Amino acid sequence: MEWIDAMELLSPAGSPEALESALSEKADAIYIGAGNLNARRGASNLSLDDLPYVSARVQEAEARLYLALNIDLSQRALGEASRWIKAASAAGVSAILVRTPTMIRIMRQIHNSP
Repeated sequence: MEWIDAMELLSPAGSPEALESALSEKADAIYIGAGNLNARRGASNLSLDDLPYVSARVQEAEARLYLALNIDLSQRALGEASRWIKAASAAGVSAILVRTPTMIRIMRQIHNSP
């Protein structure tokens, strides 16, 4: 087995065009930023409304989808984070990338709330 076969090839997708490009190149996984709640907030980011389509498209291509929610959240941003986390769960996102271990606890609280 070649070394590249043992690695996951991960590509960002901040637009529909970037998503299709990454999938056409057979990326194993795609990551997208959670709107303004990710470290790539200066880059293009897909919207919360795009998430169901993006997830379905990635699953159709037999790849994985990761959501970057990797900034320190202010109290004000918790509502938006909650919407992203719940939408990610409903859409079948493979993983959420976080910045700190504290975010894991916050995410579990959000995910388990009504």
